[in-house]
Amino acid sequence: MAIKSSTDLIIAPAHALGVISDVDYALRTRVVRIKLPADAAANTATEHLLFLSEVPIVINSCNIVPQLGSTLDASNYAVLSLQTGSAAAGALAPALGARTTQTVSLVANTATAVASGLNAAVAANQRVVLNVTKGGTGVAVNILLVEVTYQLA
Repeated sequence: MAIKSSTDLIIAPAHALGVISDVDYALRTRVVRIKLPADAAANTATEHLLFLSEVPIVINSCNIVPQLGSTLDASNYAVLSLQTGSAAAGALAPALGARTTQTVSLVANTATAVASGLNAAVAANQRVVLNVTKGGTGVAVNILLVEVTYQLA
């Protein structure tokens, strides 16, 4: 689509999504990309803060792209879960989605869904985190690019 006016700048994302008339969807949809560091050790569990929802949002999906791959191992593995919780430190809500290296390898430079097809409402002032837990003696999780797609509620 050739952009000729400021209105076209608003409509262009809807065209790219194939929904020409849904300008509202294009204006409300956001994508956050965060690069996370590698684990310090194979048995280190970590809660990575991705962002804080300042307004109510609806999370649609979460993908990860590892810089280096990791092989599956039924005994020693990592579980990466997308979770939410109050802005203050405390317990997290049940996972919106998860990916484990117990049953699936992570392939270098290849997007892997942690959660997809979601319609998960998140209230204002909630933290959105990628929680990495370990099973057995664990496995080191390499540098990750995390991509969360959400809409303003």
